[in-house]
Amino acid sequence: MSHREIELKLLADAATIRRLRRLPWLKTLQRGKTTTRALRSVYFDTPDRCLSDARIALRVRSVGHQRIQTVKTAGTSLGGGASDRGEWESEITGDTPDHAALLATDLAELFTDDVVAALQPAMATEVKRTTVTIDLDGAEIEIAFDQGEIIAGTAREPISEVELELKSGSRQILYELALRLHAAAPMRIGHVNKAERGFRLLRDEPLRPSKWTGSTVSHGQSAAAAFQCIARGCIDHLAINEECLLSTGNAEAVHQIRVALRRLRSAMSLFGALIAGPETDALKDDLRWLLKQLGPARDTDVFLSEIIEPVVAVFSSEPALTALHRAFAEEKAAHYQTAYAALNAPRFTALLLELGRWIEGGAWLAATSDEASPLSQPIESLATALLERRDRKLTKAGKKLAKLPPADRHAVRILGKKLRYALEFFAPLYSDKRSRKALETLAELQDRLGVLNDIAVAEQRLNARLDEGGDARHGWAAGLVVGWHSAQTRKLLKQAEEPWDHWRDMTRPWHTS
Repeated sequence: MSHREIELKLLADAATIRRLRRLPWLKTLQRGKTTTRALRSVYFDTPDRCLSDARIALRVRSVGHQRIQTVKTAGTSLGGGASDRGEWESEITGDTPDHAALLATDLAELFTDDVVAALQPAMATEVKRTTVTIDLDGAEIEIAFDQGEIIAGTAREPISEVELELKSGSRQILYELALRLHAAAPMRIGHVNKAERGFRLLRDEPLRPSKWTGSTVSHGQSAAAAFQCIARGCIDHLAINEECLLSTGNAEAVHQIRVALRRLRSAMSLFGALIAGPETDALKDDLRWLLKQLGPARDTDVFLSEIIEPVVAVFSSEPALTALHRAFAEEKAAHYQTAYAALNAPRFTALLLELGRWIEGGAWLAATSDEASPLSQPIESLATALLERRDRKLTKAGKKLAKLPPADRHAVRILGKKLRYALEFFAPLYSDKRSRKALETLAELQDRLGVLNDIAVAEQRLNARLDEGGDARHGWAAGLVVGWHSAQTRKLLKQAEEPWDHWRDMTRPWHTS
């Protein structure tokens, strides 16, 4: 059997699962009996991991005397943690993959004789699953309460989660159910499926921060569909780095989460009135809250690595600089605790779910029922108009870049970043060579103006510490840092003029002539 699997996973401990199963309102929505089964699933791959590297999972599941073979693709990440992926399921007679059933999938070209001959058990899961099916506002949703473990060689990892699978009906209802469950017993979204967790455990690979993977906007898409693609990509970028930060504490993950949030806010601003409404305003408020919780951690990271540490490297024998560095490092540790608390807060999970509901079925989509609505039109003409508007603002603001005061220079940087994000969103619509060159130039401009802004902000921060008094060593060291960086400003400003001159002379990717 072949179909699309639309699923949303919530991480819940045993006590939360017990609480959810007893919810009176959930029982009233139930259709049919509750079933509880022991499931053992063995995942197969080749020794060189050709399936998992392609993000394809092949398993044989034992359900009593039955053997169910399932092939799943990575699919598409939807907004708010849900996924939409291909799934092919067949009942087979043995404990090893059935070649004929594999050839009946849409991935037949992958399962050559050589690949099938090389398949071997790689890892397994053992789960006690309790399943209920509910009917909510015309949508049929299967809820699976899973508890067990992943077995990967000698390594073990617990499984305790709630899977919501949309069997029929609107995706929006899937998010509404998740929000109701989360309100009753707070949980976190699980962004990684069991197969990916198992192979990661098998490889013993630490999570690494991930950059944005690029836009999936395509020619002929409606403006509404294009915005959905952009927003989903931003949330996917956020989710990958959220998991990395919480499990490793990697500082780059904080940066990437903030980039994802700012890119999403930029997309919402870009589409402006087309997606406006109370739902959008509420989400913007929550996004501002989250950025506020994460900002100090990232700002202190930059302050230490870009402002304090270069001076420490030059004046390594000065104990006052070491003391100043230690003081800000202590601030950084406190800011990271704030960031962790925000990502673990029920408000953060609710924000992701609300974003998913809004992207997949928000009130803004009502306009798409009108064929004349800009949201119903192909994205090409709207994209060009939006890029032109942002380009004009940037060109006007940066006309006399070298003579601008720091605050106005920073405003140019923000406009350049917004234009860069917009071009990244729409880049697949234009010449790859032109788009790549334009994005490189805008990124270089953003980086060089960013260094200048970091220095200006650092001077304010260090001068404030001087005014506070306190440890005299800190005051002397702060003065040294301010003076050292002030001496670099003229050279840095000259460097920033180079990409600005290139941008002014460059043919825009969205110009067809």
